[in-house]
Amino acid sequence: MVFYTLEAICDKLSLTRGALLLFALLSGGDYDQGIRGCGRVVALGLAQCGFGDELLSAIERNEDINIFGPRLRNAICAELRGNSQGKLGARHPSLAAQVPEDFPNREVLELYTHPLTSQSCGCTTPSQRDWRTRGPSIAKIAQFCFDHLGWKTESVLKEKLHNHLWEGVFAQMLFSVRFATYNINYSTLMGPNQSQPFYTIPTARCSQPAVSRRRY
Repeated sequence: MVFYTLEAICDKLSLTRGALLLFALLSGGDYDQGIRGCGRVVALGLAQCGFGDELLSAIERNEDINIFGPRLRNAICAELRGNSQGKLGARHPSLAAQVPEDFPNREVLELYTHPLTSQSCGCTTPSQRDWRTRGPSIAKIAQFCFDHLGWKTESVLKEKLHNHLWEGVFAQMLFSVRFATYNINYSTLMGPNQSQPFYTIPTARCSQPAVSRRRY
């Protein structure tokens, strides 16, 4: 398992919330495929140029997308052609020609900035008092894999679930132990006496561990 936090990503990659939004719009994400030919390296460079912050600021000020959209697109295309900020490693004039006239797309932007939630249809947020930590149902997962993934034999199921599921299930079991504490400095789970860690969690290569200290 690899744990990530927004703080670690921002610190390591110099990405703000606006930059992350632009990165998704450029390289593709949940709602579209991004700009054709724009990979993650170029998208990261453009996101680090500050265009995402300008985009988010315009959204927060309720600016008309018909006004700030072309301005943003022109600035991004100019950077692709000239690499004036030196974040791209090279110039990309052919990619600049691939940026659609309607970038950023209004509908995709709306999906990222105002995602559909329970509150979108007027429902109230469920009470967190009713939320309970639950472990995954391995039997149901195995049945799903059998039915839909073609893992039809016991040996295949054991191998696949061991390679892809076990570590997460084990970590969930440890987190559910009462009074277990996550040590943010050493990425370890500590027992009640705090003297001996009983599990070390691999973390992403960021300057901060990926989850905060929690106590159960």
